[in-house]
Formats: sequence, structure tokens, C-alpha cells
Amino acid sequence: ESSGRFRVTANGRRLVVDDVESGDKGEYVATATNIAGSATGRSQVDVLQPPSFKPVQPLVQPSMIPDEDLSMEIGQNITIVRGNQLTINADAFGSPNPSVQWRLSNGATLGAGQSSGRFSVLSNGSLVVQNIQLGDEGSFSATATNAAGNVTVRSRVKVIEPPSFKPVDPYPLPTDIPDGDLTIQANQNVMILEGNRLLIDAIVVSGTPDPTISWTLADGSMLSPDERSGRFRVFPNGTLEIRDALPGDDGSYVVTASNAAGTATGQSQVTVLQPPVFKKVDPLDQPPIIPDQDYVVDATQNVTILDGKRLLINADVVTTKPDAMISWELPDGSTLSPGQTLDRFSVYPNGTLQVTDIDSADEGTYTATATNRAGSATATTKVDVVKYSWQIIVGSCTHTCGDEGTKPTLIICRNDETFQSVAEVNCGHIVKPTQPPPEECNRVPCPAPDRKSG
Repeated sequence: ESSGRFRVTANGRRLVVDDVESGDKGEYVATATNIAGSATGRSQVDVLQPPSFKPVQPLVQPSMIPDEDLSMEIGQNITIVRGNQLTINADAFGSPNPSVQWRLSNGATLGAGQSSGRFSVLSNGSLVVQNIQLGDEGSFSATATNAAGNVTVRSRVKVIEPPSFKPVDPYPLPTDIPDGDLTIQANQNVMILEGNRLLIDAIVVSGTPDPTISWTLADGSMLSPDERSGRFRVFPNGTLEIRDALPGDDGSYVVTASNAAGTATGQSQVTVLQPPVFKKVDPLDQPPIIPDQDYVVDATQNVTILDGKRLLINADVVTTKPDAMISWELPDGSTLSPGQTLDRFSVYPNGTLQVTDIDSADEGTYTATATNRAGSATATTKVDVVKYSWQIIVGSCTHTCGDEGTKPTLIICRNDETFQSVAEVNCGHIVKPTQPPPEECNRVPCPAPDRKSG
């Protein structure tokens, strides 16, 4: 006789249960009966079930791992960001209820209710790892054991860390800008002279897995390691090179380090300085002497000026960054800066030197100096002052006797230093004197003619 998985042998003396299940446990009663009576026998059956863990599907994570606490089931693999908490659930089944033993990645073992440092096993068998570190990476295994046997399941844990750059002082350079190549680190700012070479190191002090490096230049373009664009290049180690720096290279240079754990950026502000340069003028290219006008020349240009006129010497700086400060040294050694006045000498805010009512005592060399953080430059102007005047020249008497002798007069323009006659235009700024009348001279009777008798 049979019923499903249960059957009784032909002699009735044996009960057979096929494919025993946990639900088959309990009390089984056998009854024997004859004419003399009956008897019963009882058997208590306990069905044992080997331990097993909850079946799981592979854990799918995004390419960028969130920086947060995570939980998973034993048998799954996971990637977690350093510093977060990881919980690995170990739901074990079996009859009798199995106990769970954990083997950590460092080889230590823990059972339910036990803890060691940052590792603890809860009463339900779950493993909790607090403030997980890179050294915790590895295999974690849970073993479930009961009277029917044991089973071990493993999980692989990978610990990653977002990148970070080496902390630095953003202003490491001295006040004086060195004239030469410079090397700084990301997050440092720099001033460099035009034409020099700059290296910006991208020193990543943390980051697992190794981050990828990219640079965003001041003009918005991007470069990765082993890439080049004109004077810009990124070396394989992530260092940015700027060759022959130009003022147009000014701006912010941003380096980005990225991995699955996150992104870090470093920013360096680059300023390219230019030492001042005066406008180039041929020193021999002198303006003409125009009596009725002021004289305007450029620094480095020499000039000859009329006595009493006004002289302006422009300090034209054609390249400078930052703006240069102008100062003047006069022939007597005194100095003037913009906005200052000394007697007949003054300097305008734009650096132009003015000399009014100039005279011969003002002759000499005037030196302009332009200075900024990148350096300095000088320009000299040699000033000669000439003085002209009208002179009345009285000639010799036209006759030695008689009543017609006169001394003619002549008005000339004369250089008062050389005493030489010059073109009248040089005295055009001076009122010409009135021509005096001729002077009588030698108005004496002439000797009588010598008459000889015939």
C-alpha cells in the first residue's frame, strides 16, 4: 500500500518514506492487531537539512561608485569607497538552524556576537565592517554549519579611494620674480617672466585605482597625458609644460584627476609678466628748432632747444606688465616721480617730464626709469640749450673826410655761445630792434688838392 512518497511493504512490517523532506518530521505510530488484541509502537522522526545560504544574483554597480554605506548578500562581489560602512548579510538555512562563522580578508575568524576592531558579526550572522580601508580589500567567507554538514560561500570586496592632490601653499614664490624656468605644483599660483618655461606638476597623493589626468588650459582647450598643442604639452606623468610663456597665456589652468571613486581638481593661476621697454627712437633724430613752439621729444631722443622755451620729454613704455612706475633723474642728480614738481620741473601722471622756461643751466642728461615686478628699463635724453639774440653791428665810416661820411648799421641774429651769425628765423621769438639811422663820421674838410704850377 502506498500514498505519494509513503509506502508500506507487503508484510506490513516496514514504512518507507521516499525523498524525505523537512515536513516529514514528527511522530510515526505503528499498530499491530490480532484476535488477542492490539499493540502500538511510536517513533519520533527528526529530518535534518544541510545548511545553505540564500541564493543571490550578481551585484551590478554603476561605473562611478557612490560615496556611501553599502550592503550586500554573501556570494555577491562589491566595490566600496574607503571610509564607508559595509554590511554583508549571511542568511543561512538548514535544520537544525546552522551557526555562521566568518573568515575575514586578513585571515581572522569571527562568530555571531563577536567583534574585532572595526569588524563585528551580528546575532543574525551579518558581518559589519566600519570605516572600511584599502587594506580590508580581499575575500570574505561565511561558513554555515549544523549536524547535517556545512557550506562556505565567499564574497570579493574591492576598496577604492577618490584621488586627491598634494596639499601646497598657493603662494610659494618670493616677491622678486626669478628670470628663468619655474616648476610649481597644482593649486599653486605663479608669476613668470615672458619667454620662460613653466612646469605645473600634478602630484596625486591618493587615489585607488590610479586616476586618469586631464588639463583644461586657460583658453578652454583640453589636453591629456602624451598630448601636445603648440607650446603646451602634458607629459605621461601628468605634468603640464608651457614653453616660451606669452602674456596671452594668462589665466587659470585646471587639472582633473578621476577614478571610479570620484574626482579631484587642482587650479593654478598663471600670470605672465613683461619687463618695461621704452619706445625705440633714434637719438640722432632731433626735431627742428622752431622758435614759436614748445619742444616735444621721446625718451632716448636728444634735443637742442631754444633758451626760454618749454620742453616735454615723453616716457613712452611700449610693453609692460604690470604697469611700470616712472621716475626721472635730472642732470643735477635730483629725482622726480609722477605728480611731483621741483621749481620749473614737473612730471605728469603719465610719466612725461616738463621743463618750463628752460635755460643753459638745465643742459645735461635726463634719465627716465620704468620699473615693474618683472624688471626695469632706462632711457636717456641729452638736452642742449641755445640762446640767440639780435645784435646791432655798426660798420666802418664810408668816407675819411668830407661832409658825407656815415657808419652803416646792420641787425643780425647771433648765437650767444659761438657769437656767430645764424639765420634770422632763430631769433623769430625775440622782438627785432628798430634799425638805427647811420651815424655821421669823419665830417672834416678834406685836404686841398696839391696844385703844382706849370
